[in-house]
Amino acid sequence: VQDFDDIPLRKKVLLIDDIVDSGITLTKVERLLLEKYRAKCDKMVLVSKDVKFCVRNNVYYLKASPKRVWVVFPWEV
Repeated sequence: VQDFDDIPLRKKVLLIDDIVDSGITLTKVERLLLEKYRAKCDKMVLVSKDVKFCVRNNVYYLKASPKRVWVVFPWEV
């Protein structure tokens, strides 16, 4: 993760990811933004493979997908 020097301290950030599988990356980035910038995060993903993680962590998701299904996004083709 690069430095985001233009994020003012204590601001609210919208953290968006294409997919959440285990939630590890989303959790690490949120923690980094909180520790370094004291930024509160609203989180959103396009596809969730772990709906329980999203519900527990207040992550908005657009679509749920089974864990075993490989998701191909248009920008990957």
